[in-house]
Amino acid sequence: MGYKIKVLGCSPILNTQVSYAKSKFLMFHWRKPTYPWIKSNTDGSYRRHTAGIGGIFINNVGECLLFFQSPTDALNALQAEVLAVVWALQTAVVMGWNLLIVEMDSLWLFQLLKDNISPPWFLLHVVKQITHMKLTHNLQIIWKHIFREGNRCANWLAHQGALSMLPKVNTTPPMELSWLIKADLSDLPYIRRGMSTDVYFNHSI
Repeated sequence: MGYKIKVLGCSPILNTQVSYAKSKFLMFHWRKPTYPWIKSNTDGSYRRHTAGIGGIFINNVGECLLFFQSPTDALNALQAEVLAVVWALQTAVVMGWNLLIVEMDSLWLFQLLKDNISPPWFLLHVVKQITHMKLTHNLQIIWKHIFREGNRCANWLAHQGALSMLPKVNTTPPMELSWLIKADLSDLPYIRRGMSTDVYFNHSI
């Protein structure tokens, strides 16, 4: 991710439970939401002027309620990430879901949305759109951060969106996505290497 983390005890930014260990590997789990919340993982993809977005909605029993993927116009990866969140909220409004946990692997975007940090000029109108949707449709949103290794469903969908010509929204995941969902729901941890701290993280979601 390109940033360093130093933690003592518990991290309020990452919402993690921390236990010390000698290894420099970081272990964490993707967690399904508790009833009646619905969890949406989102991601954006940007490579060589080709951009895509993707997202998935999971309920408290681990069912895929809906997923989306789409090509998009974006100046960079950050803009693609924000546009994925907009798509997720628009989809939730249409489906009548107003209790949302929105999880992303961009720490910068997570901090921007959670702490209401002023965005750069090229994202200002999009962030205003997110705020407007929250207020207009009475959306209750919990913003969450997860490392990229735990955001593989949304990441896969974003890459598929970048390669496609048209948007796709469906409720039945293809085989590749189904396997990624099963990995999320398993009790096996994701492992992240190369961190600058000697702690394990267990995301509490």
